[in-house]
This record gives sequence, structure tokens and C-alpha cells, in this order.
Amino acid sequence: MSPGEGVLFSLIVPTLNRCEEVRQLLVSIDAQSCRDFEVIIVDQNADDLLGDICRDFGKRMPLLHL
Repeated sequence: MSPGEGVLFSLIVPTLNRCEEVRQLLVSIDAQSCRDFEVIIVDQNADDLLGDICRDFGKRMPLLHL
């Protein structure tokens, strides 16, 4: 499923300097049985701190990394 397709709700996660916390959140979300959602990560880091995490979890769930 691509972002926005078949989505009942969106989880919007703004973040700054929270790499491990974002990973833990996405692990928890991925474990849910309800799958009609999308995750939107609003990355406020100056570098690509969350790039690898978002690419990995983007394979498992609809995830948009902004």
C-alpha cells in the first residue's frame, strides 16, 4: 500500500534529535494488527539522521518521510 491509499488515519510524528525513540515507535506501530494507517515522519534534523530508519520501515508500512 502506498501512502494515502486505503488509509483510515494518519499518524504525524514531528521529531528532532530522536533517532532511537522514532525507531521504538515504528517497531511498536509495526506490531499492531490494525493496518489501515499511514505514518508521516516530519524530520526536523539538519542531516539525514532518520533516513535509514524510514527506508527500512517504509518497506513494512505506508510511511512518508518529510
